[in-house]
Amino acid sequence: MRLVSMGLSSGGVRCRCASIGQTQWAAQVDPHALRALLRSPRCNATPRGALAQSAQPERLQSRHVFAPRQLKRRRTVSRRRGSAIILGSPRQGVPGRRIGLSRPCQPRASPLPARPWRDAAPTARCNPTGHPVLQVWIDRLRRLGLDVTALALFSAPAGVSVGLGLVVLAFFLVLMRRPAWPLSAGVVVAVGFSGYALALGVFGSYPGGTLAVRMEAAAQWAQLLVFVPVAYLLAGDQSRLLRLLGLALVGLILGALWRLDWGLLLADPGAFLEARPGFGFPANVGALFSGTALLGLVVLRRRWWQGPGPRPLRLALWWVATLLVAQGFLLSLSRGAWLALALTAVLGLASSARTSGLRLPLRLLLPVGAVTAVVVLLYAGPMAERFASEWGAVQAMLAGEIDYAPDSSLSQRWHAQRFGVTAWLEHPWLGWGPGAAKALLAASGDPSIMLIGYGPIEHLHNTYLDVLVQLGLIGLMLWLGLFALLLRSVSKARVVRQVDGDVARFLALALVYSMIWNLFDFHAMHQSWRAYWALLAGAALSVGLFAGSSRAARGVG
Repeated sequence: MRLVSMGLSSGGVRCRCASIGQTQWAAQVDPHALRALLRSPRCNATPRGALAQSAQPERLQSRHVFAPRQLKRRRTVSRRRGSAIILGSPRQGVPGRRIGLSRPCQPRASPLPARPWRDAAPTARCNPTGHPVLQVWIDRLRRLGLDVTALALFSAPAGVSVGLGLVVLAFFLVLMRRPAWPLSAGVVVAVGFSGYALALGVFGSYPGGTLAVRMEAAAQWAQLLVFVPVAYLLAGDQSRLLRLLGLALVGLILGALWRLDWGLLLADPGAFLEARPGFGFPANVGALFSGTALLGLVVLRRRWWQGPGPRPLRLALWWVATLLVAQGFLLSLSRGAWLALALTAVLGLASSARTSGLRLPLRLLLPVGAVTAVVVLLYAGPMAERFASEWGAVQAMLAGEIDYAPDSSLSQRWHAQRFGVTAWLEHPWLGWGPGAAKALLAASGDPSIMLIGYGPIEHLHNTYLDVLVQLGLIGLMLWLGLFALLLRSVSKARVVRQVDGDVARFLALALVYSMIWNLFDFHAMHQSWRAYWALLAGAALSVGLFAGSSRAARGVG
C-alpha cells in the first residue's frame, strides 16, 4: 500500500492509499488531521532535495497550504512526482513542499470520518513513510551511546560502562527491526572467538580455577565482542568516526589534566617524573592510549589544519594538543610503548614513501624538527637512564646466562615468559582455560616471578603468550586472525573510498601499534582496554563492513 494522492477541498484533505491500480482505503480528513498524521509515531516525513527544510512537520502550518480562506475554492495541493508528495498551491505560485515516501502505508479497516476545521485532530490512520518515531529514538540512543563511550574512554570508567550499555541496547533494538546488515569474516571470527572462550570456561581446568573463576574470566574475553555492535552502529560513516575520535581526544586531555598530581609536580618535579604517571591507568596502558592519540594527531593533522574556523587558531590548538599528548606519552617512561611507537612510525613512513612519497615542506619541517629536538633534550636523561638500567640484563640474555635479578623488571619478565612457554607446552592446543595464567603464576611459588613486596606478577607481560596459556593455539589463531581481518577491512575501505586515505592510514597504524604493544604487556581482560578496543576495532571493522553498501543497508538513519 502506498499513499498516491492527497487533495485539498472544502471538506478537508483527502488522503488516499492505494495499491497499484486499485484503491484500498481512503479517508476524508481536515488539515489539522493531516498535520497530526505527519507528526504521528507512524509518520516520519523524510525531506529530500532543495526543499528539505520547508518539508519539516513544524512548517506545515503555513497559510499557503492550510489557510482557511483557501478552503472555499478547490485547490490541488498534492500530486505524485516519482516517490515524493509535493504540497503547495500551484495557482498562486506557492513553492511546493516535498515529502519523500519510502514505505507503504498501513491499510485500515474503517475510514476516518470528515471533521470540521475547528474540531480536534483525529488519530492518524495512514503512514505515508517508513521511518517511525521509534527509529528516531533509536538513532538518538545510538548517538548518545557512542558519544558517551568516546568521551569517557580515557577519563571516566563509569561513563564507559554506561556508554557501552547504551550501544548494546541500541544495537539490539535495531536488530529487532531486521535491518539488511552485511556480514563479514571479521564478525564471524569475533563471534567464534567469544564462543570458544565461553566453552573453555566450562571445560577448562587449572589449580584454583573453579567454575565461577573460569566463567568470570571467560566473560571478560567474550565482552571483547562489544566492538561488533559499535561497528554496526557506526555504519561505516566517516563523519561519525571523526566525531568520536575528537571526543576521545578531548576526554584524554581533560582526564589527564584532572588526574595529574599537581602538588607533587610543583613540589618535586624529579619525584613526579620517577612516579611514572599513568593518569588513572597503569603507566604502560596510559602510554598505549596516548601513543594512539599521538598517531591520530600526526596522521590526521591536515584535516585539523584545514577545517572550518581561523587557521591560526586551529594550528595553535593542534600544537597544544599534540604537545600535551606527547608529554603524557613520554612521562610514562614505558620502554615497550616507546619501541612500539617507533616501529609503527617507521612502518608508516615506509608505507607513505612507497605509495605517495614523502613531501615535507620546509615551513613544516623546521618547526617539527625544532619541537622534536627540544622534547628529546628534555627527556634524553630519563630515557637513557631507563634503557641503561636494563643493559646488563640484556647482555646476559643475549649470552644465555641470565639469572634472576630482583631489581630488574626485564629479568622478571624474562622468567615469567619462560614459565609461560613451559605451561603452554603442557596444554598446547586448547590451553588451560580462561584466567589460567594468573592462577598458575600464583601457584608456582617461583621466586623469579615475584615482585618484591607485592607477590607474584599477575600476567606474562605478553598478550600472545597469555592467550596461548589460557586459550591454546586455537585461541591464538583466532586472535591473530581477527587482527588480520581488521587490517583487511581497513584496506578494503580505502580501495573503494569508503573513507579517506588519512583516516584509513590512521586506523591501520593504530592497529599495528596495538599489535606491537601486545608483545610487551597484557591488558585485554580489563575494562579500559575493552573500551579502547571497542572504538578502534569497531571503527576498523565498520569501514570495511559497509564499504560500497547503500544507506538503507546500514539499518540506521
